Parts: sequence; structure tokens; C-alpha cells
Amino acid sequence: MKLLIIADDLTGALDTGVQLVKAGVIPHVIIDLTKPLPRITDTQAFVLNAETRHLPKDDAYQIVFNIVKRALNAGFDHIYKKTDSALRGNIGSELAALLDASGETLLPFFPSYPKMNRFTVDGVQYIDGTPVSESVFGIDPFEPVRYSNIADIVAQQSSIPVQIIPEGQPFSVKADHVAIAVFDCKCSQSFEALARQLKPHIFQTKISAGCAGFAEFLPSIFELKGKKSVFSLPEKDILVCSGSLNPITIRQLDMAIVNGFECFNISNYDARSNLSHPDFRESFAQNILTMAQNCPNLILRVGKSDLEMVSTINGTTESTFEKAGQQIASNIGALLSEVVRMGLDRNLIITGGDILQSFITQVCCDEVIPLGEIESGIVLSLVVIKNKKITVVSKSGGFGSQDIFSKIASYLQKIHFVL
Repeated sequence: MKLLIIADDLTGALDTGVQLVKAGVIPHVIIDLTKPLPRITDTQAFVLNAETRHLPKDDAYQIVFNIVKRALNAGFDHIYKKTDSALRGNIGSELAALLDASGETLLPFFPSYPKMNRFTVDGVQYIDGTPVSESVFGIDPFEPVRYSNIADIVAQQSSIPVQIIPEGQPFSVKADHVAIAVFDCKCSQSFEALARQLKPHIFQTKISAGCAGFAEFLPSIFELKGKKSVFSLPEKDILVCSGSLNPITIRQLDMAIVNGFECFNISNYDARSNLSHPDFRESFAQNILTMAQNCPNLILRVGKSDLEMVSTINGTTESTFEKAGQQIASNIGALLSEVVRMGLDRNLIITGGDILQSFITQVCCDEVIPLGEIESGIVLSLVVIKNKKITVVSKSGGFGSQDIFSKIASYLQKIHFVL
């Protein structure tokens, strides 16, 4: 059985890939869409970063459609479309592309993530007991989730009908018409039982979808084999890099400062504009290196005070958050790449998939290897750059406990850990 997982950003790819690592299956992470899919060898699982999170829905559809076609032609047996557990991104168009390209009539979809307290009840997605559109993700300045009912979310981009499958209801992969089957999950205890119940059905299909939570069960469903390994990491200081405006991340950064982390603030104007210029970026990176000499735990943090909420263009009101956010991510990734090039040798903690992707691209990364999960959604990876390996912890904006950065620091002090 050869499995391909398609994620819409790099953080999601690592969040999902690390679920396989728990079973001893080290996935091959594909970070460059321009290259052909690798030849299928003894590696059983591949995770591909399609980088479609912020694309227009038609572009996202075409990219996923083409990947699925290529993957099936290359001999992959099953394709799992990873979705965001808060249902951000191009949910409807990408699930439609998966169905259309595969020729299947029914797509099993598992949006719950019980370990993160994210459940699906009667087809409605809940975050910590609150419908997702009423949670912090409903007010996200970059990509707010407008609906909580999954059928409504899919309907924004696709006309494919959604069928809600209550817990315990019998399920068949046979369908008279094309549909997306959304599986309710109201508690953690029922999720593993659901995976066991559905194993023979999913094994017969070419496609399924869901967040990182259900991916934990893919090795057992598809009988992927692996063995646990022992890795050793040198103890190093820490550099946290964050441009997130997610309220959860903001509280986490504030708590880290209370717990003794030092903070290097980057003004929003510098992050959006000045850091685009190589000379300014190099000088700025040197200032960070100088401060780092006396700060074992250092945070690079982008301010938000002067970010315009909206701007008026040609008489219409248009949100500038997404464009500004992408520019910030590009510039901060370039800054972090410059700091590493200038000799910074630390464990990196990067919040937000856009900054992580920018850094990986601009540092000319050869390979990313997920090693372990510190908390749900907090992934430790090795980033291979020529003959150098950098330890990187990636974290999505809405993930992690309030004192997560202190927990990561404690975790990284362990010399050995077992996969």
C-alpha cells in the first residue's frame, strides 16, 4: 500500500506527516511541486505540500486535481486530502478536485481532531465547544471562517452534496451519486473506534480526507510498516519567530515573555516594507545576532498596531490583511534565512505555515524530516540545507497550550528521544 497525503500548507504537511512517525513510518515530505513525484520504492508514505491555502478556489482545484491524477498514474494506492481542523482554506474546491480526479463517487471526510478538542456534531464543527464561525477562527483577520456547518462551508465552492454520518451509523463505500460523507465525532473515545469500524471500507477506496487527527490511524488502516528509531539532538539556545495575529499565539508569546524569554520587536512597517530591501535586512539580521549573544531564549515578534484593517480602492472597501500577511511572511522568512546564513546556530520555533514556507524556500532547503510531536499540532523536524541540519519546531497559530513555548524549551533540552 502506497499512501500520498496532500496538505495545503507546509505546517499542515508536517502536522500530518508526524502522525505517521508515531507508528514508526517516516514519510517522504515533498516540498517542491515543480519536480516530478518520486518513484515509489520501499517508502510507503509521502506527504506533499500543495501550497494552496491562500490561492483562489479555481487555482486550488486545478492543482489538487493534477496532483491526484499524477499520483494515481504513478501507482499510489490511496490519497488522503489533509484539511485544516478549523476548516480554513479551499475546502469545497479541493474536496471536489479529489473526487473528480479519482473517479470515486463517495469521499469519506473526517474533520474532527479530538486531541485538540475539535469535534463534529450533526455536521457542525466545534472548537472548544464553540461553533467554529463563533470562535477565534471566525474573527481571524487573514482567513475568517464564516460558517460552522460543514455542508455550508463546502457549498461556498462546490455543488457536491454533503451527507452527514452520525456516530454508529452503518457506512458503505457504494453510492448511487457523488457525495462527501462527513463523519460526526463527539468525543475522543469514539474516534479510534470509528477508525477501526471503517478500516475495511476505507481500505477499498482510493480517497479519503480529514485533518491531522484522523491521519494518526492511517498506518493501521493501510497496514503501513515501520520501526521506531532513536535520535540524538545537541542542546542549543532557542529562537522563536512569529508574525501571527491569532489571539491564541499572542497570549502564548506574552506568557513566554513572562516566563523569561527576551523579545526583539519588529515593527509592522519594517516587516511589510523595509525588510524587502537586502541591505536593510542584512543590517537588521546583524542586530538580531548581537542581541542573541546575551539571550538564550529569544523571540522575534511582529507588531500589529499600524496594520490597516481595511483600505478603500476605487471606491470599494477591500481587506488588506491577507496581502499584508503574505508580504510579512515572505520578508520574515527572508530575514530568518539571512540570520541562519550569518551563522546563527539555534533551535528554531516558527509559528504559522506562511513564515515556515517562506523560510524553507529562501534558505534553499533540500529536505524536511518530521521527527516527533511535542503537543498536538507542534511538530519537531530536521531541515536539511546542503550538509547542515537545523532543528525546527513548527506551530500553527491556533495550536498549543498557553505556556507552549516554555514546554518546547524543556522538551528540546532532552538529549535523546524515541520515534
